[in-house]
Amino acid sequence: FTQTTWLAQVFTCVSVGVMNTLLLTYLMQYILAFAGQARLGSVMGLFTTYASLLSLFAQTGLYAWVSDLPSTSAEHLIMPLEVASVASTYVLIAFGSYITMRGLPEKPV
Repeated sequence: FTQTTWLAQVFTCVSVGVMNTLLLTYLMQYILAFAGQARLGSVMGLFTTYASLLSLFAQTGLYAWVSDLPSTSAEHLIMPLEVASVASTYVLIAFGSYITMRGLPEKPV
């Protein structure tokens, strides 16, 4: 993957669009079933806060790793970004599997 191709860029853009659409739809279905109408704002706010804090710590670690590497060429960015990509994919798979196995609650909590 040392050379960027149009096919890889198109595939990445389509994948990100599809993933974001499906993930947000899936999460909203889960949040609506979990929170109900009365607490939708609170649950969505807490979910966004927790996700933002987790993302902040992960990005801080990634940027620290990238800044510690020698910057003689742009190739030094490949390893940290590949690790971050693989890690985030595993986290999404684990989160989706957890929700799928646990299922939606029968009534709002």
